[in-house]
Amino acid sequence: MLVEVKHHQNVVLAMLLAPSLVAPVPMMMATVAAGAVAYLVGRAILNAKLRELLPESIEKKQQVRIWLREAIPFMGLGLITVANNRIEMLLLGALSSPSETGIFHVASRLADLCPLVLYAFNTAAAPHFSELLASGQRDVLRQHVKRITGLIFLATTPVVFAYVTFGSSLLGLFGPEFRGGAGALACLALAQLFNAATGSVATVLNMAGKANATSVGIAAGIVVNIVVGVLLIPTQGAFGAACAGGAALVTWNGVLLYFCVKELRINPSIIPLPIRDDVGN
Repeated sequence: MLVEVKHHQNVVLAMLLAPSLVAPVPMMMATVAAGAVAYLVGRAILNAKLRELLPESIEKKQQVRIWLREAIPFMGLGLITVANNRIEMLLLGALSSPSETGIFHVASRLADLCPLVLYAFNTAAAPHFSELLASGQRDVLRQHVKRITGLIFLATTPVVFAYVTFGSSLLGLFGPEFRGGAGALACLALAQLFNAATGSVATVLNMAGKANATSVGIAAGIVVNIVVGVLLIPTQGAFGAACAGGAALVTWNGVLLYFCVKELRINPSIIPLPIRDDVGN
């Protein structure tokens, strides 16, 4: 989650300071500064929470073992997520032109603003989800997560509509040569709308101790990303990369939704899906 927050913090920072930080070195310095701030704030919050939650009788070495065991699946998940975020750019660099790579970069950065509401809700709701899961209140969790997903979808829809309708004009703010990325922006935005519609699938799985299932879903998305990218990027350029990224996003959210319904009997999405009642709550 911290990786996601830091990434979108960098996006907002870059958009705000883009006119004055056009050179690579200042932009990299801003990115490093944003990462350092995110780390320090996160570290301070984590230390405070650990002092509250862990009894003093637990020895320090035992604390380290417990948290290391819990952190290993999330470390793998973070590595897979970082790899997936770079695939389209790598494929574009290898299979298309620098101009198409630049167009896609701007379009994808704009599209990255779509899930900000989703990430904000996930960050705030994760401890509550964990508490409800630990206490066995699955029915309450189902109600809360459905309500949250509805709010996320409503907040995301206007942004997606603006990107689909006015994408060319918005990209034109970065230069007339970027207007050709309107199709790519629309494709990525629509995929983000599906992301919003599925809701907090990854957060629910992670809080239920199913980080491995989350890794499977994102790994499936990576495979789709590579296959679709290799097929479309040589002829479609930035639009092909957007199709690959969008297909990957839809794939891994679909897989995570499947695991939520199958393993936890919880449907966080606004999509009506049958859930068997033969396995309790």
